[in-house]
Amino acid sequence: LKDKFNESFAKTLKAQALRELIQDRLLVHEVKKVGLRVSDEELRESIMKIPAFSPQGKFDQRRYEAYLDSVNVTPAAFEASQREFLLRQKLERLVEDGVSATDAELAAAYAARNPKAKPGDLDKNKESFRKSFLMEKRREALDAFVRNLQSKAKITINEKVLGLG
Repeated sequence: LKDKFNESFAKTLKAQALRELIQDRLLVHEVKKVGLRVSDEELRESIMKIPAFSPQGKFDQRRYEAYLDSVNVTPAAFEASQREFLLRQKLERLVEDGVSATDAELAAAYAARNPKAKPGDLDKNKESFRKSFLMEKRREALDAFVRNLQSKAKITINEKVLGLG
C-alpha cells in the first residue's frame, strides 16, 4: 500500500477495526445473555483442527505451546479467545440458519437481477443462484441483528482519544 497509505486511510482502518471490535463485544455479550456455551470438548476439537498445530494431521502439543510462547500468549488466554470465537460462530449460525428463501422469492430476485433472462434460465442456475442468494440474505440478517444490538447498547466513542476525530 506504500503510497496509498496516508492519514485518511489510517483513520479508515482504525474506524473499521473499532467497528469490528464493538461488533465482537456485542456478539459476545449477547451470547452470554442467551446462554450459549462451548463445551471443553468442542474447544479441544477446534484447537486440534488448527493446521499450524497439527502437522501431518496430528495435533502436536509442543508445537502448540511453542507457538503460543512465541506470540507471548498463555494457553488459558488463547483458549478463552478461541471459546469466544466459537461462541460468536454459534450465534452467527443461529441467526443465519433462520434465513430461507422460497422459490417465489428466488424467482423474483433472479428476474430482478437478470432482466434479459429467458424462461428456464433460473432452472439451469437455480442451485448456484440459491446458494449465493441465501449467503447474501444471511449476511444481511446478521448485519441487521448486529445493528439491532448496537441500537440497544449504550456505546460512547471518544474519537479524539482514538485519533479518529
